[in-house]
Amino acid sequence: MYFLVRLFALLSLFGSLTAEARTLAGDGILDLRGQKLDGPLELNGDWAFYWQSFVEPQDIEKLEAQRTLITVPSVWTNAKEKYPTFGYASYHLRVRLDAPAPLALYFPASIWSASRIIVDGVDVAHYGTLGTSADTSTGGQGPKLYAFTPKTADFDVIVQAANFEIFLAGMNSSPLLGSLDDLTWMRFKKISLDVFIIGALFIMGIYHLCLFWLRRSDPSTLFFGLLCLGVGCYLTVTRDGLLMTLVPHLDFNLRLRLYNITWMGSVPMFTWFAHCSFPKHYKAWVPLFMTVVTLVFVGLAGFTSPRFFVDKTLGYQLLTCCMCVHAVAAISYAWYKKVEGAAYFLAGIMFLLGSYPHGKGSEGGGTDRRHL
Repeated sequence: MYFLVRLFALLSLFGSLTAEARTLAGDGILDLRGQKLDGPLELNGDWAFYWQSFVEPQDIEKLEAQRTLITVPSVWTNAKEKYPTFGYASYHLRVRLDAPAPLALYFPASIWSASRIIVDGVDVAHYGTLGTSADTSTGGQGPKLYAFTPKTADFDVIVQAANFEIFLAGMNSSPLLGSLDDLTWMRFKKISLDVFIIGALFIMGIYHLCLFWLRRSDPSTLFFGLLCLGVGCYLTVTRDGLLMTLVPHLDFNLRLRLYNITWMGSVPMFTWFAHCSFPKHYKAWVPLFMTVVTLVFVGLAGFTSPRFFVDKTLGYQLLTCCMCVHAVAAISYAWYKKVEGAAYFLAGIMFLLGSYPHGKGSEGGGTDRRHL
């Protein structure tokens, strides 16, 4: 059972290599005059926001009447104006420095739909196709590291976004500002940690599958091996993950399918592993039920449009929450009855649940955490 604790300890490391937010933007302006950038800085705070408008650099002053404020990172459905999930908008932040100096900006893959990034008047990146309706917009996603020297002491960052795909609408993670060396080193550490954890999960998974091949009497090794492989695959395809680095131009809809199939497919593996480990306390109907429901949702993710199936996964997430509560209760009872291995199993579950708010940093930076 100590393998479970090790697994969840590895997962808790995910998202720990993030920048600290120091100065917050206010009223669409981030004033860094008199401050020294001694590391990557998250551009958190209140950005200018233009609903139903694709703002160009020359239009900023003209559209002052249309301007509102929105907190970054967040989904725009959480704004006080209660914008609808589907729509399009522009974000704008003016950064003020003491003097022009070489800088770099890192934009994580935090917009789950079409986007365009403009920095200091330069078109930096396009993902998907921006449009004003579901018929004219197609999703896209990707990270971008951009090195530049501002033309003046003030420069503008504009992010245009069109969301007609998913409930996570808008900038769910903040861009990072810093030196090119600092941002490159941070990105390198993140990728290295990803490779280490994913590799460890695959090694553990294959090892336990081999154990099951040699000792068929213990099916718990089979399901634990499949759980490790499933979680490893999920972490590979998650936002800003290894797959995004290796295959940056992967089809957006395919990535959405892989993302949802891998995390949902791991859930029944956990329930079967729990049942095989504690058959008297974790009843068989739980993994059977979760397997049937998972097959239905995986079928939806595999054979229907993302615009149809993505919102449906919210129901599966709620069901997974209930499963987690049941697992904690069942294993706690097994521990109370002094069943061998229950303490390790329970420690692993609680460690994962306790580390969740920190581990989701790579997924969305403290925003709408609807995924488990």
